[in-house]
Amino acid sequence: MWNASLQLRVNETREVHRSLRGTLPKGREECCEMSTVRSLAFRTDIFLTAVDGVIHDRGRYIVLATPSNPDFWWGNFLLYREPPDAHAATRGHDRSWLDDHARELPNAGAKLFAWDTPDGAKGDVEPFLRDGFELDESVILTATSVVRPPRWNDDVKVEPIRTDAQWVACATLLTNAFAARRSGSIDDLHTFVRQQLERYKSMQQQKTGQWYGAYLDRELSGTLGLVRVDSEEHDAAGALGRFQLVGTDPRFARQGVCSTLVHNVARRALSEQDFGTLVMAADATYHAARVYESVGFEPTERLLAVLKKAPAS
Repeated sequence: MWNASLQLRVNETREVHRSLRGTLPKGREECCEMSTVRSLAFRTDIFLTAVDGVIHDRGRYIVLATPSNPDFWWGNFLLYREPPDAHAATRGHDRSWLDDHARELPNAGAKLFAWDTPDGAKGDVEPFLRDGFELDESVILTATSVVRPPRWNDDVKVEPIRTDAQWVACATLLTNAFAARRSGSIDDLHTFVRQQLERYKSMQQQKTGQWYGAYLDRELSGTLGLVRVDSEEHDAAGALGRFQLVGTDPRFARQGVCSTLVHNVARRALSEQDFGTLVMAADATYHAARVYESVGFEPTERLLAVLKKAPAS
């Protein structure tokens, strides 16, 4: 629930924004001044997209595009400064978001619009919902320290992912983990996951990120990635880190795998790897946020978006 306590934590997070003047990957700096983006989550989205995509700041909105993967929703969307108004869903109007999308992302597989208001401001979304869009709600959690979670499993061993066989195993695990919550073809989901892991494998090779596996009885039971978004002035605040694709093999559910994995990686990052703030995104309708809170993450942003998926082929 969004309350005064959570609003206080939002205000505290804005202080982090001021000290972490994030930059885009080398060669992309001219595209967008990330310090103008209020949400830490969207700052990291911009950084991640710019690794193999393009960012354009149009003033009223920011374009995030990944031409190599047009079906990746969160790699191809428009980020607006403010929530939608009464004209956003009206074609032909000079502030039409639909027209903006048709012009900027004509090849994207879905239409996704987000707005940079970390306090969960909703705006006028009803016209979009009547047009077949879905409301997407995310809780963004951050941590500058972590605690040992109640559901801790001493038998879980956390190791960096290094070999091709390990990457293949991560793709299979994540496909199985996400399948229950995603409609459509399993083959399409597996292809998407493999494409995403190829991106993260490249980031790991460039030392921008690191992927980890949790092993229980010598079998991969959970996995996640952590990407580093360095501040422009890398000082005592440390680097900004964004967790990616946190997943647990359904066969190992409710055994403390996820909480142990997140705690282990977060603790290393904050105490040994010069990270200052860690960012985690969770579906507002899913239980994962409670797992992250048990490790010491606190909800600091509530973000909304509207999504219209591509018609099934």
